[in-house]
Formats: sequence, structure tokens, C-alpha cells
Amino acid sequence: MVWGAVLLTLMAAIYDLRTREIPDWISAALLMASVTVRLASISTGSWVGLLLGFAVGSAIGLLLFALGAWGGGDVKLVAAIGAALELEGLLITFFWMALAGAVLGLVSASRRQREFAYGPAIACGVWIYAIQAAWH
Repeated sequence: MVWGAVLLTLMAAIYDLRTREIPDWISAALLMASVTVRLASISTGSWVGLLLGFAVGSAIGLLLFALGAWGGGDVKLVAAIGAALELEGLLITFFWMALAGAVLGLVSASRRQREFAYGPAIACGVWIYAIQAAWH
């Protein structure tokens, strides 16, 4: 599921940069793929991990949405990422997302932009997590 998440977050980042929106179908595809992989017993992951990742991704995403830091597309994408990567993968991904987001924030500030698309930071977090996971 990790490389599926990489591909779909790349698509989300491209859409977010072009339109400032992340289409719902990307998050839905990632969530459905995660559930399908569990149903088919293809994954070594667990249902508990899927549900915890989804719940924590949703909760943190909704908090950031309520604070005005994220849009709804970001929330849905991160919830689906939580389902795909499970809780531990999601938390590691959040670390890398925060670092990438900080860099994007600094670049935006240097350009005197108040807002920026967060999809690329989300994608960077997933990509770095995938690379780390491949090494272990």
C-alpha cells in the first residue's frame, strides 16, 4: 500500500499546485485500495491499524482544518493515508510532512505569499516514509 500512497499523493500534489484543491476521488481511491488490500488478505497490516491510522489522521486533519491551516482535501487525503500506512506509518509521515511544510512556509514567506498548497508537503512526507520503509 505504501507505493500506492506515493503515487496517489503525487497526483494530489500536482492537482493542489494547479488548482489549490485535492480531488475527493484521490482520497477515496486510496481508502478503497487500503480496505480492498485488507479484505483480500494481501497486506500484512491489520484492521486495527487501518482504523487507528484513519481515526488519528482524521482527528489531526480536522483540528488543522478547524484552525484554518488546512483545507478539506488535505484532511481527507491524510485520513486515507492513515488507513494505508496505519498509525505508525502515519506518525512518521506527519514528522516529514511538518518539515516539508516548514520549508514550503519559508519559501512562501520569502515570496510574501500568505498561503500555499500543502499537498506537496503531504506528498513529501509519504515519499520519505516510503523510502525509509523500503530500507527496513
